[in-house]
Amino acid sequence: MATRVNFELSDIAYHSSIGLLVRILLCVYSVIHDKYFKVAYTDIDYKVFTYAARDVIAQRSPYDQQAYRYSPIIAYLFTPNVLLHPILGKIIASIFDVYLAYRIHRLVLLTFKNQKKALQCAQLWLYNPLPIIICTRGNVDSISSVFILLALLYHLKQQYVWSGVLLAVSVHLRLYPIIFLLPFLVTCEQYSSADRLKYTYKSKLKFLGSFVVTLAALTGAFYYIYGYKFINASILFHISRQDIKHNFSLYSYLQYLDAYVPETVSKNLVVLDPKLTKNLLIIVPSIVLQLAITVKYNTLKHLPFSLFCSAFVFVILNKVLTSQYFIWFFSLLPVFLPSIVLSTKKVAAIIGTWIGVQALWLFAAYLLEFEGYNTFIFIHACSLLFYFVNVWILVTFINTYNAQYVKKID
Repeated sequence: MATRVNFELSDIAYHSSIGLLVRILLCVYSVIHDKYFKVAYTDIDYKVFTYAARDVIAQRSPYDQQAYRYSPIIAYLFTPNVLLHPILGKIIASIFDVYLAYRIHRLVLLTFKNQKKALQCAQLWLYNPLPIIICTRGNVDSISSVFILLALLYHLKQQYVWSGVLLAVSVHLRLYPIIFLLPFLVTCEQYSSADRLKYTYKSKLKFLGSFVVTLAALTGAFYYIYGYKFINASILFHISRQDIKHNFSLYSYLQYLDAYVPETVSKNLVVLDPKLTKNLLIIVPSIVLQLAITVKYNTLKHLPFSLFCSAFVFVILNKVLTSQYFIWFFSLLPVFLPSIVLSTKKVAAIIGTWIGVQALWLFAAYLLEFEGYNTFIFIHACSLLFYFVNVWILVTFINTYNAQYVKKID
C-alpha cells in the first residue's frame, strides 16, 4: 500500500515538474517576444503589479497609481520583480498555476476515488495552453483560484471553518468568488449526524462566521494601512466598473454606445432611464441563474459542478469579459469532469467551435486595433456568436452530467 501511495505521488510530482518547466521556458521567451514583436506577450497588468510592488517596497501606497485595482497582497507577492529580477512575478504566478493542478488531483481523488482519473484531470490543467499562456503573461487569476479549490477541498471534507477562511481569502484577492458564498452555505451539512437539523445549522454558522471574520479582518487591516483608496480600488471599482473597450462580453458594444449617450437625454427620459435599464439588463439575468443553479445542485456532492456552472454563467454574462476570466471556470472544470459523459466527437466539436469563434473575434479585434478598420459591428456579431456557443456548451454539460460517478464524501 505504501509503495502505491509513493507511486501516486511521484506521478503527480513528475507531471507538475514538466508543467512548471514549460511555464518557466515561456516566461523566458516572453522577454524575447516583447522585445521584437509588435503585439506584446506580457499582460499590461503585469507592469501595473510591478509598479505597485515598487511602491510598497518604498513604503508608499500601491493605490497611488490609479491602474492598480487589486489586493495589496498581490503587490507584496510581486516584490521579487523589483528586488531581484523582472521575470520573477511570472514565475510566481506559474508556481501557483502548477500548485492548482496538484489541488485538482487531490479533489478528484477525494470525490471519485480513482487515481487514474485524478492524474488525467491534473494533466488537463498542467498541459492546457490556456492557463499556461495566461499565467506566463503575468496574470494572477490562478492565485485566487488556488484558494477557491482549497476552500472546496475543506468544504467537501466538512471542515467548514477552514473552507470559510479560504473562501474569504479568495474573495479578498479577486472579489468575484463572492458568487460562491451561497452554494457553499447551502451545502453545509453533516452526513453522519443523528440530529441532522441541529448540526446543519451549526455547520452553516461555523462556515459563515469564519468567512465574515476573515474577510472583515483582511479588509479592516488594509483599510487601516491604506485608507479609502484601498476600498475604492479593490472593491467599489469592480462593482461599478464601466469598460467601453472592445472585449468578448455580450454587452461590450452596448456599453460602448451607452458611453456616448448625452446626460441630458438620460435625465429627460423619466419613464425609461437608458443607463438604469442597461444595468438591470446585465445584472438581473445573472442573479436569477445563479439562484437557479444553487437550488438545483444543493447537496455537497454536487458542489464542484454547482460552482462551475455559477462561474460559467457569471463570466459569460459579465459586463467585461477577457481571456483571463476563462480561468475562473476552467479551474473548476477538471474537478467534476469524470462525471460528464461525452463522446470524443462531441468533445472535439465543443473545443473546435469554442476556439474557432474566439479566433474569429480576435481577427476582427486585430483589424480594429492595429489596422484601423471600423469593425465594431463585426466584433459585436462575434461576441453574440460566442455567447450562444457558450450557452450551448453549458447546456451540453448540464444534460450530460451524471452524478452517480461522484462517490459519497465521508
